[in-house]
Amino acid sequence: MTESVIASAATVEVAAARTQTQTIVATMIAGRTGAVSAESTSQWAAQELHWPEEIRIVCTSRGKLNKKDQTLTIQGFIDDSYVAFHVAHACDHGIPKADDRHREQRKLLVKVAKRLKTAKLVERLLQDNTFTTKLLNLAEGRLGSLRGNIKKTANGLVAQQYSLGDKNDTAARVAALLSVCQFIYPGDVLGPSTEMRFNHPFDRDIFPHLLAIHFFNGSSSIASSIEAAGKFPSGLQEKSHEREIPAPMLAIVCAITALAIADWSSGAYAGPRDTNIGVAEEHYSKVMAEITKMKEKSMPMYHRVMHGLYKRVCNLRAAAPAEGDEDRGSRMVIDE
Repeated sequence: MTESVIASAATVEVAAARTQTQTIVATMIAGRTGAVSAESTSQWAAQELHWPEEIRIVCTSRGKLNKKDQTLTIQGFIDDSYVAFHVAHACDHGIPKADDRHREQRKLLVKVAKRLKTAKLVERLLQDNTFTTKLLNLAEGRLGSLRGNIKKTANGLVAQQYSLGDKNDTAARVAALLSVCQFIYPGDVLGPSTEMRFNHPFDRDIFPHLLAIHFFNGSSSIASSIEAAGKFPSGLQEKSHEREIPAPMLAIVCAITALAIADWSSGAYAGPRDTNIGVAEEHYSKVMAEITKMKEKSMPMYHRVMHGLYKRVCNLRAAAPAEGDEDRGSRMVIDE
């Protein structure tokens, strides 16, 4: 047999093997997605075969990802991205404007992939926009769930905290509370102006409770993650040992509290509403403006407020440890 014949036979053999692999991948995807057509399934399979097997993805019939259907590499990356997104959301950028959100989140995914030292995954994130968008949607969905859970808790607290529904003044009270962030201050917003304690911003019980429940809730919480290490620094050099609640974290719970208050805007409770990210972003920006103004006016006051909240949250967690986390209170550092 001549060399040319041998080479030709080898080429045919490789092509046949590739076709068989494509068929296997296509069949796998079709079985998991209820594929819409043989042509689209083949196109998807061919696209996935361009990448190493460990970073290929499988989608549902609606084009979404389920973590359990992915390779171990992708599953691990998704888990790490969840933590990174939660910490960045709570401690760094909060609820960013829509124009900036995708860009910042894409950079964060790449950062996570680089930390895992998976070069091909980094390459795919940078080159395959469809792949990146699907992973972004998965992580953003988790953040949406977090905000939704905070809203559920806030819904159960705002009526008592702000005296909503007790009198015929609820609609007026809601309007006043949401006007220039009056709800962040203690006092009766419809009472004499002297009852409002404007020198004690964020001194409302609802805020440390929401922080404790949703960000400091046990050993697997956002605040306890390795990613969050160093995210609670003091703003005062002379009191560097006194930790502070990050401004974005506080602004998130305040923004969602505003959404819960707004559910009473008609004068009666309208029932639970979905957390509208656009409206949440507006409230978040207003609260961050108030925090920035406080910080610029007096750094010692800013530190007093943020460190005071940190201590209150830690005391709440120490008093009521999560199930299976009874020693959590003793591990949390409360600086004096």
